[in-house]
Amino acid sequence: MLIHADVDPDEIGRMHMPDVGLVADPADVIVGLLDRLGPSNDVTRARREEVVAATAAQTERERCAQSGAVRDGQSATGGITGATLCRAIAAAVTEDDLVVDEGLTATRDLRVALGPRAPGTWLGHRGSALGWGLPAAVGARISNPGRRVLCIQGDGALMFGVHALWTSAAEDAPVALVVANNSGYEILRAGMQGLTGRERGPWPGLQIVSPSIDMLSLGRAFGASAERVDEARALPDALNDLMRRSQDGPAVLVADITGITPPVGGPLDGAPGVSSPLA
Repeated sequence: MLIHADVDPDEIGRMHMPDVGLVADPADVIVGLLDRLGPSNDVTRARREEVVAATAAQTERERCAQSGAVRDGQSATGGITGATLCRAIAAAVTEDDLVVDEGLTATRDLRVALGPRAPGTWLGHRGSALGWGLPAAVGARISNPGRRVLCIQGDGALMFGVHALWTSAAEDAPVALVVANNSGYEILRAGMQGLTGRERGPWPGLQIVSPSIDMLSLGRAFGASAERVDEARALPDALNDLMRRSQDGPAVLVADITGITPPVGGPLDGAPGVSSPLA
């Protein structure tokens, strides 16, 4: 049974239709449910142990898969894949740093790479609000000047909030920004591939080319220091340098990402590989 409790009635059932919807404080609902369930017994304790063990096993499988992806995910030329970037970021931050993630396709493996994080050390979202990441990171740094903040943005999403770098400089609230640069709106391309069965198509506006955007100059124009990295072996040093630079002012590291994202979603009519008006 799915029970969805929220103080905002508009949120109930927004993503998944619950069996029971409650407009209430979720904390109060949990207390009430625990009270109704009563004290645990041998059966409930055994069931809980099974769930905990299954969750731990799934987490371990994901960690192993992540490790394999990092080892095998580098391109033949030593370029940077999303998995490689995620593992390097995880190694560069501390448990007290705030990580703000809007890398979308490039950072699909980041949560597994980082492992458990304490409350207040991770901000992320699933997309559909392009440009949220950098302004959120700058706002977090303004509210907590003593904490290091690392933000990851895709190059496409960055176009919706890049001017927050100016605010970072003007308000003396420096952040470290990693731009996962694949020269396009990769999440949308992957979605179009899922809809049409085609890896590429005449879909306007998905590639940021002709002209390309000079991310280094863009970052510097808003008052940040900016560097680029395009080799996996150079990532650790580049990220350490980014964190060092971010102590003196907003700092940008443009990481060129290779590879494409697996298709997202499915064909419009449910049949793979068929032609559609969007193709």
